[in-house]
Amino acid sequence: IEENVTFSVPGGGVLCKKCTKSGSNFFHLSRGTVNFMNKVKESSFDKVGQLKVSKEVGEETEKVLKSFLDYYIARRMKSLEFLKDLKKIGIG
Repeated sequence: IEENVTFSVPGGGVLCKKCTKSGSNFFHLSRGTVNFMNKVKESSFDKVGQLKVSKEVGEETEKVLKSFLDYYIARRMKSLEFLKDLKKIGIG
């Protein structure tokens, strides 16, 4: 995997350099974020919560997952916004 890659929400994964696009459903991700996503995919459910990531990787992952869920559920998830608001005020 190259240093930075593009994740396509409609495509459901990483694009090759030739297919890279820009837009609201395309995210440029660091190698660390891609490695973390692969680690999550390969880990058992009970081990995922024990994985440690940098703030940057966590933020990139959150942004992609939120967009992915919004795209495939076709409506905004109010519970995610609520949890984010709680985090902003120091709860959760």
